[in-house]
Amino acid sequence: MDGSSPFAVHFAFSYDEEVGCFGVRELIADMKEQNVKPLACIIGEPTNMVPAIAHKGVYRYRWHNLPLYVPPGHGLVYLFGLTAGATPIFKRHGRRAAYVVLAACAAWAVAGLTVLPLLTHRWDLQGAACLPLFAFAILRSPRYALFATIFLATTDLELAGTLFGDWAWVPAAPWTHLPSGNPPSAIAGGYCVIDGSVALVMGLLLRLRVLRAPQPATAAPAAAAA
Repeated sequence: MDGSSPFAVHFAFSYDEEVGCFGVRELIADMKEQNVKPLACIIGEPTNMVPAIAHKGVYRYRWHNLPLYVPPGHGLVYLFGLTAGATPIFKRHGRRAAYVVLAACAAWAVAGLTVLPLLTHRWDLQGAACLPLFAFAILRSPRYALFATIFLATTDLELAGTLFGDWAWVPAAPWTHLPSGNPPSAIAGGYCVIDGSVALVMGLLLRLRVLRAPQPATAAPAAAAA
């Protein structure tokens, strides 16, 4: 802008307005910190309501885009989980093998609130919050092998991505504002929610399909012989 202008023009960009006006809260707080007192405000929607990849959420990507190995990696995570029940370790030890995975996850969650903050300077409350979901899936679900191996696969993927610097988890979750590790410990609990939601929806759809299916006509009883 022209330096001779009697006032400054500030451009401010928000996020997550379509799901609850979350971004504007941080924007207002930042304006107060900077002691910005606008005379007027013009609100616009420059994206035409077209979502942009990686502009919000729990990740910050190094190259501002999704790494090419992530989409097939997520597919392999579920493939690994679906075939886990046929592996020798689960055939031999059953749910006890999943208990070992749960114990490792719980140890990581505890470390994220005790030891790891001293090294990483980040509290992992988000990972600890996901632990009950993951524990319920391991202890109560018949698909315990699926969830146990999904934890192992997602841990490999997340550790590789964060250690190589391809992405980083934001210090606090955008909706819950819980402090987060990089990566969170029991974030595989999110897959438990996804799986449970899909199973619930599919069960309801199948039930509706059965209820709406035409019933076979019953044959009339044969007349008694005279």
